[in-house]
Amino acid sequence: MARLPLEMINEIICRLRVKDLLRYRSVCKEWCSLMDGPGFIRTHFKRSKPGIFIDDYFNLYWVDLDSLDSPIRLDKSEKYTKLPFNNTDSPYPPAVIGFGYDPFINDHKLLTSTIISRGKDMSDSLCEFQLYCVKAKTWERLTQDFSDNFGYDDFGRHALVSTSLYWLVMPRRQEAEHGSSTQFVFAFDLVTYKVSKFSLPNFEREPELCTLGVELGGCLCLLCPYNEPERSLDNWVMKDLESSLGPTWAKQFSVARSDGPGYFVYGVPLKYYKTTDQLLLYVDCERLILYDLRTKTTKDVKIPGIPESVGALLGVRSLVGI
Repeated sequence: MARLPLEMINEIICRLRVKDLLRYRSVCKEWCSLMDGPGFIRTHFKRSKPGIFIDDYFNLYWVDLDSLDSPIRLDKSEKYTKLPFNNTDSPYPPAVIGFGYDPFINDHKLLTSTIISRGKDMSDSLCEFQLYCVKAKTWERLTQDFSDNFGYDDFGRHALVSTSLYWLVMPRRQEAEHGSSTQFVFAFDLVTYKVSKFSLPNFEREPELCTLGVELGGCLCLLCPYNEPERSLDNWVMKDLESSLGPTWAKQFSVARSDGPGYFVYGVPLKYYKTTDQLLLYVDCERLILYDLRTKTTKDVKIPGIPESVGALLGVRSLVGI
């Protein structure tokens, strides 16, 4: 019987779903060894299509972004890794900024911040930043280039793009008193440890509380809600990140927020459907809607077997383990 070359087998099976690959590991030792290899895992990860992880507080599901049906229930009892606390003398618990993957050393990393000196409010507080490597089981204190950013950081509004974590930063109180009160984006690369600062877009009008996110083509986006003169949600996308001239912001779309049925306060764009000119949005941290950019109307997304109120997160199913 003719036998396919291993290179061709690799090219075929790296296009399969994670669920199928886990079953096919038992075909033979050669296939098992192939699928466990770091090269195969990286290739499969790059080719994996994003979908939505949905949590109804009892079960975890995976839903295809294109069909929005046939949810796959995931096993929450799969193995996990419990991380130790970082070593600080602070009486305050650490805040998690973000979690990401370093493909070059095949390890996950967790970035945290801990208050070491608390002022009247967070803008007067000093923080210590630490990075934890999961496989190496080591904590590393970060000092270089972080000293200017001890102060108020809203870690609840971070985003992971490629290998870098981004979050919004307000200057410390004393800097604000000297005219440096403009909020900006701070970035930390989990691979190179390089830090960067980016200014916000030139807004035509001052938005309410802005939020960072990752959407559509995997770009960093800034979501800006407005209440006056009309309710709307603008989505800005950072482009030309690797340009020698520096990145630029471009307003991608504006979503009207009506007061009638379908009203929402906050929304994260998950996918744009070009054929219907519709946006899939996760709104108010509880439900999915489709927003028609032409008619400016909304429609609730109902997925069979899933409650209306859920948690949703854009992600990729992969063989990358911790």
